[in-house]
Amino acid sequence: MTKVEVADLYDQVTSSTGVPQTAGTAKSDPGRAKTIILANSAKENSMMINAPLGGDMWKSMNVRIIGNETTGNARMVNFPTTMENAEKLFADQAKSSAD
Repeated sequence: MTKVEVADLYDQVTSSTGVPQTAGTAKSDPGRAKTIILANSAKENSMMINAPLGGDMWKSMNVRIIGNETTGNARMVNFPTTMENAEKLFADQAKSSAD
């Protein structure tokens, strides 16, 4: 995506919700590292993890999560979580897929 397309998508998400989705505990600070998780799509019975497992490595970063979506029985994780929680999600996903 071009910078213009990214800016346009960011504006669309911000205007529809009033506030962009933000993860992590970092406050907006131009000196911090930045991560943008943008326009990901998980479909059918997939699992997508767009976040650190086992610890919040984002706490010193500015993180923006914009325009991600799931369809069907998909699951998406966009916030730091433990490996134990991820394993529970995988087990639930496997059970749901078998039904």
